[in-house]
Amino acid sequence: MVDIGLEGGLEYQGQKRGLVLDVGGYYKNVITFAPSLMITRGEIDEAMVLLDQLITKAKKA
Repeated sequence: MVDIGLEGGLEYQGQKRGLVLDVGGYYKNVITFAPSLMITRGEIDEAMVLLDQLITKAKKA
């Protein structure tokens, strides 16, 4: 589960890296990823690497 205090940090850090993210859900345990409709496989792979880095960083904080 994402700490409620980290929700803004995930969204902000995602934006800095070019990701459009939204943390929501009743317990703030849902991350919505909003890619372009014209996304390539390589861009998806890059986004998943960035998202993994963000989640890892958030868990350490």
